[in-house]
Amino acid sequence: MRSDLRLTSVLPHVLPWWAGVPDRPGAAATVPGPRSYDSSALRAALARLSAPARARVRRPLVPAPGSRELRWGEAVARQHDGTTCGSAVLAMTAAAGDVRLALWLESGERCGAGAGSAELSGVPRATLDGLADAAARLTFLQQRVKALSNARAAAGFPWPAALGTPPWGAARVARWGELRYHHVIVDGPRQPEVLDVVASWAQAGVPVPLFTGGDLARGVATAVPRHVVLVTDVVGPVWSVYEPSSGAVHQVTRGQLVAGGRLPALGGWNHLTWALVPRTDTAPGS
Repeated sequence: MRSDLRLTSVLPHVLPWWAGVPDRPGAAATVPGPRSYDSSALRAALARLSAPARARVRRPLVPAPGSRELRWGEAVARQHDGTTCGSAVLAMTAAAGDVRLALWLESGERCGAGAGSAELSGVPRATLDGLADAAARLTFLQQRVKALSNARAAAGFPWPAALGTPPWGAARVARWGELRYHHVIVDGPRQPEVLDVVASWAQAGVPVPLFTGGDLARGVATAVPRHVVLVTDVVGPVWSVYEPSSGAVHQVTRGQLVAGGRLPALGGWNHLTWALVPRTDTAPGS
């Protein structure tokens, strides 16, 4: 058996509807920007923040000058444990498209709106008030997102918590502003086309989660999606990729991403397996 065999190189032949080429952003009438929910209360809350904190709220996926790490307050934006890489990526994607959620992560302030973010809907106020700092809020949000994404991900039953988050479960809750996502296999003969679409969305300012993994050369258990990272920007040949185990944004080329080497940007894994790509039917005017 070939040592470079991966589950996602087989699935396109078994489940071809998971291996199509998703829509580019140009297929929608417009690409919506992050929802600002502008209000006097929100403007006042942002004005009370320091300049670095305000920058984190407005551009959560851009590291501070001189740093590669993303932060909320004093906390590096890392995954909480070995099973929450996907949850960390989903949390950062949502915060990048919802300044209310970003404000809550940074300062704990809700302006009467933070609790309206989908990820915090239904959470008791006392629970949110009991989270002492940004690190606690980020941990809570990751756990919350994981519960939402995994609730019905195993044929209607909860996905095992120890296995992280599957692509189809992640796609069900992923959001950036008003845009929602669907999942598509990256591996296989259509990889170049799928990556073209990923690059198009990132160039349009929309972050794109990518699942990574290994192959049979590293053992059967690695030949499936094992980690999740986030494409935050693409400028020319350079892709910016947030990696949640380190909390850092790495700059790599597309060639490096597909070459099969173990990359820090992929969490030490060597293959792209799955992507969450925005659905154009969720864009305003579509």
